Amino acid sequence: MNKTISAIVGIIVIVGAAFAVQTYQDARYMLKEDHRGFGWLPVGTIVAWHPQSESDAVPEGWATCDGTNGTPDLRGRFLAGDHPELHSTGGGELSDELDIQVIGTGWVNHDFKQHPVGGPEKGAPWLSQRWHPLVSKGTIPRIDLVPPYHEVIFIMRVE
Repeated sequence: MNKTISAIVGIIVIVGAAFAVQTYQDARYMLKEDHRGFGWLPVGTIVAWHPQSESDAVPEGWATCDGTNGTPDLRGRFLAGDHPELHSTGGGELSDELDIQVIGTGWVNHDFKQHPVGGPEKGAPWLSQRWHPLVSKGTIPRIDLVPPYHEVIFIMRVE
């Protein structure tokens, strides 16, 4: 009886091991065959790609994110996490102009020194104070909002 159980267990182990080996080989083959499209990444995955030379073609199964082939146009863009207010259209500017207007409600006081006719310091100078309204308005020139960067090509898995 023990020999029969041992034989059955042995067959199960051998069959199980054979199945495991075959499954492993199938998985390796599928990964190898689908490596061109990086099968472990879902279709729609976007990655930053830096070709080694300008003549390098986009890998098979991938497309440049330039607004064609169902890809978003990411040329000159940064990626940001999804937010309901963006509606997948993105936003932002590379530079901006700030218009600052400050209109004061107070007054500015300064001393005003006058000299009588006849040249500087002729006679006793008089000193008076003048009050003027403070009105300040200005525009700051455009400023660069882009941090240091390195250019890459965004590509998306399409198959």
